[in-house]
Amino acid sequence: MRVFTTLAFLACSVYLQAQLSKTHYIPPITAAQDDNAQPQNQYLHISTPTEDEVNVAVNQLGAGTQEYTVSNANPLEIFIGNGDNTPFILPSTSTASASSSKGYIIQSDKAVYASVRLTAGPQNQAGSLVSKGLSGLGKTFRVGTFTNLKPFTSNNLDYLNFVSVMATENNTQIDFSDFAAGVIIENNTPLSTILNAGESYVIALNPALTTANRDGLIGVLVTSNKDIVVNCGSFNGSNFIETGRDAGFDQIAPLQTIAVEGQAHSEYIFVRANGFDGIERPLLVAHYDNTEIWINGDSSSGNLLTTLNAGEHLSIEGNNFSTQSLTDSNPGGNLYVWTSKTTFAYQGIGGDSNEANQELFFVPPLNCKAPRSIDNIPMIQSSGTGGMSFTGGIAIVAETGAAVNVNGVPTTAIPQAVNGNSNYVTYLISGLSGNVSVSSTGQIYVSYYGANGYAALGGFYSGFIFKPEIASDAIDVTIEELCIPFIELSLGGEATFDAYQWFYNGTIIPGATSETYIPNSPGFYQLEGVILDCSSILSDNIPVSGCAGDYDGDGVNNNLDLDLDNDGILNTLESDCNYNLDLSANLGPYFTSAVTVSSANTEAVPFQGFTDQSMLLAASPTVGVIKSFTSYKLSFDAPTNFKIEQAPATQPSAAMEDTEEYILSVPFDQTVSVYDPDNQLLIDVNYDGIYDNNINEFTAFEIRFKLNAAIQPTGTGTFYFQSQDASQFEIKYINNSEITANQVAFQLSEACRVVDSDGDSIADSFDLDSDNDGIYDLIEGGNGVLDENQDGVLDGLSTNDNNLDGHHDSAQSPLDSDSDGVFDCLDLDSDNDGLYDLFEAGHGINTVDTDNNGQIDLGFNDSNSNGVSDLIETLLPLDSDNDGIADFVEQDADNDGCFDVEEAGFQGTVGVLDGTGIDENGLVIGGNGYDAATDSNADGLFDYQEFVEIIVASVTSPQFVCEADNISLEISLETNSDSYDLIAWQSSTDAGVSWQPLAETPDSFENVNSNILQIINTSLGLSNNLFRAEMSRNDLVCQTFFSEPIEVIIYPLPVIVSDVNLFQCDQDTDGVTVFNLSEANSLISTNYLSENFSYYHFLSDAEQGNTNEITSPIEYENTTDDPAVDPNQIFVRVETTEGCALISTLNLFVSTTQVPSSFSIPPYNECYDDSDGITEFDFSDSEAIILALFPPNQPLSVSYYETQTEALSEINAIVDVSAYQNSSGNNQTIWVRLDS
Repeated sequence: MRVFTTLAFLACSVYLQAQLSKTHYIPPITAAQDDNAQPQNQYLHISTPTEDEVNVAVNQLGAGTQEYTVSNANPLEIFIGNGDNTPFILPSTSTASASSSKGYIIQSDKAVYASVRLTAGPQNQAGSLVSKGLSGLGKTFRVGTFTNLKPFTSNNLDYLNFVSVMATENNTQIDFSDFAAGVIIENNTPLSTILNAGESYVIALNPALTTANRDGLIGVLVTSNKDIVVNCGSFNGSNFIETGRDAGFDQIAPLQTIAVEGQAHSEYIFVRANGFDGIERPLLVAHYDNTEIWINGDSSSGNLLTTLNAGEHLSIEGNNFSTQSLTDSNPGGNLYVWTSKTTFAYQGIGGDSNEANQELFFVPPLNCKAPRSIDNIPMIQSSGTGGMSFTGGIAIVAETGAAVNVNGVPTTAIPQAVNGNSNYVTYLISGLSGNVSVSSTGQIYVSYYGANGYAALGGFYSGFIFKPEIASDAIDVTIEELCIPFIELSLGGEATFDAYQWFYNGTIIPGATSETYIPNSPGFYQLEGVILDCSSILSDNIPVSGCAGDYDGDGVNNNLDLDLDNDGILNTLESDCNYNLDLSANLGPYFTSAVTVSSANTEAVPFQGFTDQSMLLAASPTVGVIKSFTSYKLSFDAPTNFKIEQAPATQPSAAMEDTEEYILSVPFDQTVSVYDPDNQLLIDVNYDGIYDNNINEFTAFEIRFKLNAAIQPTGTGTFYFQSQDASQFEIKYINNSEITANQVAFQLSEACRVVDSDGDSIADSFDLDSDNDGIYDLIEGGNGVLDENQDGVLDGLSTNDNNLDGHHDSAQSPLDSDSDGVFDCLDLDSDNDGLYDLFEAGHGINTVDTDNNGQIDLGFNDSNSNGVSDLIETLLPLDSDNDGIADFVEQDADNDGCFDVEEAGFQGTVGVLDGTGIDENGLVIGGNGYDAATDSNADGLFDYQEFVEIIVASVTSPQFVCEADNISLEISLETNSDSYDLIAWQSSTDAGVSWQPLAETPDSFENVNSNILQIINTSLGLSNNLFRAEMSRNDLVCQTFFSEPIEVIIYPLPVIVSDVNLFQCDQDTDGVTVFNLSEANSLISTNYLSENFSYYHFLSDAEQGNTNEITSPIEYENTTDDPAVDPNQIFVRVETTEGCALISTLNLFVSTTQVPSSFSIPPYNECYDDSDGITEFDFSDSEAIILALFPPNQPLSVSYYETQTEALSEINAIVDVSAYQNSSGNNQTIWVRLDS
């Protein structure tokens, strides 16, 4: 997830109360290991004076961040846990080393208060701390605890003094010193450590171990090289000599916070609570030697109590208050303390007159810059929901004569005069509950307390001073950006001043004298707050930037948006990024540069530039308060989009270190953005000197940052800075080390300038049609499928931009469809077919492009200034064949198999216009294209757009014909077929390997240019040849269509004897007998067994092969009653199995030669064995007897039959006459046929 900030916070150095802050650090505390000190329920309380909801991010270290909201009416309570091992409590057994999983860091977009309250033991102890916010950050602290005056034994295990710290930056060196002699540190915890940001460290002393441990932590000096936060106190402890004890701890402020500007001394007013003298005790800790402690007046009018040296302390007896009681409660008294030098102050109080009811908290010094209101202290009567209830009260120090309101109502409490300082009075108000607010017409100091039986809690909610933050609010609640022109500056927190004056770039803004100001020009702003009878306060110069803009509305500002117009094409591809600045010189063709250094920087070569655009900045150690820095400014000669990153590993000695700070800036009226995906940087987003963690993105004209690690070797940085249309940038490198000279290296990794390819005054990176060809760049880039609403910008970016760089995750790289080196979005002929993309898109020629240059004529209407003609915006490029590929990138737009270049009437090769080269617009030069395309049939569709398909119906193949017959081959078109202009038949004799056109040949091939081919008088030589029809269109220049081949098979005619005779013997002399006409088959054809024979009386019937055939040809009797019939002339149709037939004439002749009637063959007699009369006969010798009747040289044949009919028909002849078995038990006659 990308976390971003765009001027979300602004800071100003007006002095306000510390507790109210946008940033709070709460280190853990520790507690004694005893049931009487066992922490119980613990609560984090957050409140705010802001009436509207405030966003609060609570980072529980080691567990992560939770988001909440809080408002004045609805404070936030978070249950921390219970026991001695919670996010707020570190077990005392674990204090020997640093912890990274304890404590809290709280950040909010408006100032809030933060505190922790808890109870402990069997509800006998309670304690609280109030976060000091940013005023708690510092490098020098002095510790305070209970004094623990009672005698201790080894059984007193429930006492513990501690100090805990939290680092706010990495590599923070922390040292603990000025311990009392003889102390024993719990767990032998080392007194020096190095912590990273968010890590904590605890030093603890058990008062029971040795006398020195009782108050041995008071006055301990805590120092660091970077800002830290400190908690300290006792858990448990006591200010009295008896056995009662309680928890008392607080977060304290550093030396730089409690030191009052313009004075060396400190003043305190302590207000007595409900305890007796022995526990109502102020505690003063000296930081400087010879610090005088005076009460009831200053060094000229008061009483000197003592003089302390650094680290020494004084616990002032309670009988010094204006009200006293040795044994009982006498609340409301006060005590004025004056110290000659800045001193740390704590106060021990009692919730009631019981010594077991005590609290200890840190006390702010008097300062005329203290606030005038506190709003609010939440749930003053409770440690937390479900926790203990207390009697709530507040102590107030106010200016004499000033009105004081509690919860908006003037207080009725009687003010108590302060002995020694008549400028102030005090109030003690008890019996309060709920959320408590306090306000006054003058400065006030407010602490709260709560008491319940043996437990007490409390702490100051105001009085500390620091440089707080100026609030920035959006003018319109619908606007999220906090930048000009959407921002209003106002004094944050609850502070009020007597007069105000705003400054712009160090100059008074006339009339800007209220708490709020709406800036109208980017630059540095300051606020002067005037307090009567006190000095005026001038804030730091705070950068207030204009908005970077979000051209495409995708939530990514223009600096960081990699695709400004959301067309799927990276800005770097729509810009000229071929600028390489040689930074080894201080000027070049495109830039000039200058280097400045501070007086503390004595490096001989503070800057080196390189040809790879790397920049090496060096600085000697910082000397005292004078920072050592090098600043490098580079000015471009024209607006430039730049990107700066950490230098590559080729600069190995220039690693970033956490002792360095960096400022990258551009001119006021421009902005630069940082993107830090891996949290490698800390960025001061509100210019308060506190570098914020986990800022992935930030935009301003000045960015202050440092490293979020001890070291970052070159080449390992993943962060970068980007700016759009910048005129210059400046890098300021600050070396904070007072020991080591350092250097750092960055690289100008990108320098681009806008281009306007189509000359329409809209840069390509903002132009949705960069070449003005009427086609969205998004479509030409190949990302049309990501634009469902077809408006030229990608859809669904919010859910398809995981790294939030403004570039759709699924967008592909821009296309160069014709590989001519020009992206389609800039190519006026993306497929090099000689047709302008504009023309192929369907926008026509000589209409929107009257000069025929492939671009819409300039001057077109563009109402939304997106670079697209209003007439074209709603039109999508044509896709003539509806295949999902637009015509302008398809070389066969109609998918008819012909290249567009040829169908357009141009000369081309493999779909590309012939020419001599490619120009800068992607057009082919030296060819005959880019003119009106051909429309052969004048139907309004250009030939390259018109899909032609001749669809021939299926044909029957093979087709058969008999030799010498005619055949017609016909093709027809399907109903969805286009027609043809020409048709011609072809033939193939090699199974379709080659084809030859057929010529019109009478009586052979006729109608060769029609859909029906006539083949006349077929010959066997044509058999198995293939025939097909070729069809063509005048508007389809590259191809013809063919029918399916038709194979012609020619069957041969039978080979016959055209005239044959058949003879038959007459049984009498009438010339009429029975013929078996099939006996002539073998005479007619030698292939008679494979042929079919039919017999007719008439030739015409035989030729037709009709049904008038002789029905009983094997028993034909040559007689008839029809005079038209010659019974002795038969026409025999001989037909092959393929149906090819010829006719043979059969002549019948009757022979009258007879066997003498007196001739007979003696009967053959045989006996039979069974009763059926069947037996076997041998009459083979009868043939010789018969043949003996005729001359021996006459060729006769003898055959035997069982019946006369069979004999006449020559069917069923007896095969074996030597073993003939009679067919019945009776005598049987055998017929003998004699044939000549």
